[in-house]
Amino acid sequence: ENLKYLSLKENRIRDFPESFSDFLNDHKDFKLFISNNNTYCDCEKKILKTFLLKNSASIRDVANITCEIDNNGTISILPLYKIPASILCPKFNGQNLSFKITIWLSILFFTMITILLVYYKQRQLILSFLYIHCEQLFQLLCEENEQMDEKIFDAFIA
Repeated sequence: ENLKYLSLKENRIRDFPESFSDFLNDHKDFKLFISNNNTYCDCEKKILKTFLLKNSASIRDVANITCEIDNNGTISILPLYKIPASILCPKFNGQNLSFKITIWLSILFFTMITILLVYYKQRQLILSFLYIHCEQLFQLLCEENEQMDEKIFDAFIA
């Protein structure tokens, strides 16, 4: 109740609880200083910006609460309350996602083609390895063994 002034400068504060906002609304003569707490702005700072705008009457150094924005490789230091929401929290870029999906599907496709070509060229070697080391897997992959057991063969002896 007796506290009239609070300086939280340079304390690495990221956000404030809702109860603190209620406290500021109830104590109009309270002065709060919170500059030099943020280094980089991202979507998480949206909550802090809302807090600043809602309680700007109590926060005396709103203009000095700054953060870094990466604007296409150029770092800009701007007051948080002036940064538009579209820059602070940019919309999802669908074009970038479709490009990444295309690349991953291409890699998957070429990997599958490579595996199939290796299997086709080395099928006998792969089947013999499976027959020697993994007989159960060999029997699952080669159903023709069962068909061969049922066939009647003629034997020619010379």
